[in-house]
Amino acid sequence: MNALRDDASAQLVVNGAQILSQTGDANNGFHFEYKLGKSIGTLTISPLAQTSLIHRATPLCKGLVDVTAHIEQTEAGSPKGHGTITVSVNDDLR
Repeated sequence: MNALRDDASAQLVVNGAQILSQTGDANNGFHFEYKLGKSIGTLTISPLAQTSLIHRATPLCKGLVDVTAHIEQTEAGSPKGHGTITVSVNDDLR
């Protein structure tokens, strides 16, 4: 699980993302918030789940189990960029 976290973090950075926050642990999963250009995104790595969906011709060695990883990424862009505030002032007092 920590290897997935480290790889996700490295992939975000190598693709130009600035990681804004990173929370979680191996038992509960990990959550990243990042900025990439004018987009804000999240990446969530859910805790690993033991699975019986894989059918092997040869069983795994003793002590090993099959698991599935669920990774979800969302990204939302803004043409003006996040953190941008547009202000307009009307000084016509009539």
